[in-house]
Amino acid sequence: MTAADVSALLDRRSTAHAVICAVALAVHGVPRASDDIDFLVMDPACLEVTTWEEPAAAGVAIEIRRGDADDPLAGVVRLTPPMGTTIDVIVGRSPWQAAVLARAQRA
Repeated sequence: MTAADVSALLDRRSTAHAVICAVALAVHGVPRASDDIDFLVMDPACLEVTTWEEPAAAGVAIEIRRGDADDPLAGVVRLTPPMGTTIDVIVGRSPWQAAVLARAQRA
């Protein structure tokens, strides 16, 4: 599973998403090393196992961690393919996170 696969899955679900952290910086010319790829979403449905049935069937390990009431995140989904890069889908819950997502640009 690649970042493009995750993006396509989120597109099929009509889930707004953006690459953030090191990969986003690299797109804008700021290199930064990272061992994973991070996406930001606001859709709490991403914290449901059923959202990730397709990658799980392909052998991707799925770990869903829900945030508690004090957490600024609703949760994180870690997708670990048998080979390749780990992908974290960060599920936001704050208005500022929604604003970041709304300003995302296709690159």
